[in-house]
Amino acid sequence: MSDAMTEIYRGTYFKDRNKLKPNNKTKKTKRRNPKMTKKELIKNIAEANKTSITKIEEFYNSFEHTLIESITSNEEVTLSSKLGKFILKTRKAYAGRNPQTGEKIKIPAKTVVTFKLSKTIKDKVKDLTLE
Repeated sequence: MSDAMTEIYRGTYFKDRNKLKPNNKTKKTKRRNPKMTKKELIKNIAEANKTSITKIEEFYNSFEHTLIESITSNEEVTLSSKLGKFILKTRKAYAGRNPQTGEKIKIPAKTVVTFKLSKTIKDKVKDLTLE
């Protein structure tokens, strides 16, 4: 039995439109850095401050709305000296290539949001090692 047939037999591939594709259900990837969701963040803040999750969620949504409004009105937003700041920058136009055809294309200038970490966080993260 060929390797492809063996993998189909084991269920690691499925047939879709006459093409073999990896079956995502059988892939097991190990996440290096766990992610904290909005829900978990709100729960942790509520527990730390002995406040209801509803009040913290209202505060978070208000904070998020204000942050977006400030950034989109071209304001530099600093989140205390311990976190960092959001800055709007303009990226210059540059020449690129279409990866499929190799044809040269011009990529236009655009405005992007950047976040600059504070020195405090940079110093704390500098000595961490990831598994």
